[in-house]
Formats: sequence, C-alpha cells, structure tokens
Amino acid sequence: PQWFDSRPWPHLHSWLRGFLDSPEFASIMHKYTPWQPGEDGIAFPPG
Repeated sequence: PQWFDSRPWPHLHSWLRGFLDSPEFASIMHKYTPWQPGEDGIAFPPG
C-alpha cells in the first residue's frame, strides 16, 4: 500500500477510498478473523 499511496493519482485514490469505505462493500465482504500460527486454515472457497 505504501507504493500505491505514494503515487500522484488523487482521483484514483479518492475513488478507491470511496469504494472501500462504502456500506455496500462492507456488507458483501465476508469478514474472517486473521489466521494465527497453530490454527487450522480456512479452505477457499468456503463451503
């Protein structure tokens, strides 16, 4: 992200931030807890 954030693309940054912060995006993305060493992994695709 640091490389992308340092690029001089203000319109793209604004669009992406709006997309990622939208309630629609938050409602459709499945939330997984971060994997920790010693835990079983999550099969992809889930099912």
